[in-house]
Amino acid sequence: MFQVRGDGRPVVAEERPVPAPAAGEVLVRVQASSLNARDLPIVEGRYSRPVPPGRVPLSDGAGVVEAVGAGVTRFQPGIA
Repeated sequence: MFQVRGDGRPVVAEERPVPAPAAGEVLVRVQASSLNARDLPIVEGRYSRPVPPGRVPLSDGAGVVEAVGAGVTRFQPGIA
């Protein structure tokens, strides 16, 4: 995972435990991603809105659903 501080300091890679999705959330194993114009200002601390600590700068990605939280009915594990 990449840690974004949102204050212009460099992005750092760090190991984190895989979170369990909370109610209404979906956990996706990202298999492909791209950076777009919105991601760079987030990393540099110039984004127009506050960025919560730990936010991952990823606007576009594709992957496979690993797990779903309570109440999720539209997705199920294994769906790409």
